[in-house]
Amino acid sequence: MTLRELAAALSAELVGAAGDEEVAGVSGVEGAAPGGVVFVVDERRLAMAEAGPALAVIAPEGERDSAKPMLRVANPRLAFARALALVYPTRRLEEGVDPTARIADDVVLGEGAAVGAYAVVGEGSEIGRGAQIHSLVSIGRDVVVV
Repeated sequence: MTLRELAAALSAELVGAAGDEEVAGVSGVEGAAPGGVVFVVDERRLAMAEAGPALAVIAPEGERDSAKPMLRVANPRLAFARALALVYPTRRLEEGVDPTARIADDVVLGEGAAVGAYAVVGEGSEIGRGAQIHSLVSIGRDVVVV
């Protein structure tokens, strides 16, 4: 995904870059890496981002210009969450129960639900339609997952 594509997906104003640069990841300022996009909400974090290896920053609309390309948005925290979902999409499990999972006999599985490898689902629980219980997750007794 390019910086321009990310900006469009976030409805962000792209400032200071052509946008053809490839986005290698998304993180907070402390986890910045080359090619990555970080989010800032204040001057201190913007200064940290400018001194670090990040490709660009997600910043509030009113933030000052930066030496780094900026994706200006009304809500940087929300844009950061959306960027994470775009750059690191969740892997969907296949419908059904993995043979290594342990589920109680009375568990109700909704249509399209999936229970991953070595997951445990306790008595009286219900896994709702399309729900995804990933590997090694433990669901207790009488729990409803929607």
